This record gives sequence, structure tokens and C-alpha cells, in this order.
Amino acid sequence: MITELATINRMLGAAGLAPVADANNAHPSYRKGKNKLLEVNIDVQSTGYWFNSSEVTLLPSIDGAVYVPQNAAHINTTSRLDTKIVQRGARMYDQENRTYNIARNLKCTLVEIIPFDELPAVPASYIAARAVHEFYLDQGGQEPKLSEFRNMMLRSEVEMKKEQLKNHRPAQPSYHRRNSIGWNHDLEGE
Repeated sequence: MITELATINRMLGAAGLAPVADANNAHPSYRKGKNKLLEVNIDVQSTGYWFNSSEVTLLPSIDGAVYVPQNAAHINTTSRLDTKIVQRGARMYDQENRTYNIARNLKCTLVEIIPFDELPAVPASYIAARAVHEFYLDQGGQEPKLSEFRNMMLRSEVEMKKEQLKNHRPAQPSYHRRNSIGWNHDLEGE
């Protein structure tokens, strides 16, 4: 398992700085590394992947407002009837009626920001590699190490995309011209 502390120590080591022993460190370089890791973690996960996207039903509160979970990167309604309902801050907003009072359940796709230490191995590896690369760059890093860190980041990004394809497969278009044109229903659900 790739931990936040180990990743921050990799970032510090890449920049030629001494590692820290624990996460309760007030050292300025540690804080910079922690902030960079948080920034990269949010940026990567905001795209939405197999491990942090789910279909949910949000329920209204007593006052009719529908609140968005605190760890939401973004949320989109999935019903055609709710296309004018969007996220604004911590609540959903009805653009058509110009109100936060929605007073009904909303089916949505939720993209959550998962804490780094709870990520599956492949996304953690990609986020760590990207954070090391960006931290090294921010610290004025130069070649040849810069290319080395970039290559590590690109390799782990490829692995991340492969995992996404394995874990999130839409229905496949048909390339066989048997009895139908368009979708090959035999491929669905494979």
C-alpha cells in the first residue's frame, strides 16, 4: 500500500531534502509536499474513475434543499427531468425555478474525492508519481532527473487508463454484420 507519508518522503527525496519520520511534522518542505499531494489528488480524482464514481440518490432535507456530500468533486443529475438542476456550493440548485428548494429525491452521478491513503494501488501509484514530478519541478528540478520522473508518471498514467478501461466498459459497438446493424447485443455484459 502506498501511504501519504511515504509519498511525501519520495517527493522530499526527489528534491534532495531529508525525509520526515511522521505525518505530524511542521517542517515547511513537508507542508509543501503535503499540499502538492492534496492538489494532485483532487485534480486527478475530479475526472471521475471507476473507484470514485457512483450512482446515488440524494434526499431532500426538511427545508426542501438537497445537500451535496462534503467529499464531492462534482455531481450531475441523471434524469432527463432534472437537466436544469445543478450543483451550487454545498446544495443542488434548480435553475429553471431559481431556487434551492427542490423537495424531492434526485438521482445523480457522484464523483467523490477519496483520501489518498484509501485509494486502490494503481490510482495511488499514478497520483504519487505525478506529485513527485510536479514537486520536483516546483523545486526547480532539472534534467536528467526531470525526465526520469516524467517517465515514471507517464508509465503509471498508462496503467491508470488500462485499469479504467478494465473496470468501466460501456456497451461495445458491433463490428459483425450478422442480423443487425449497430449494436452487437452478444457483446453486452461480457
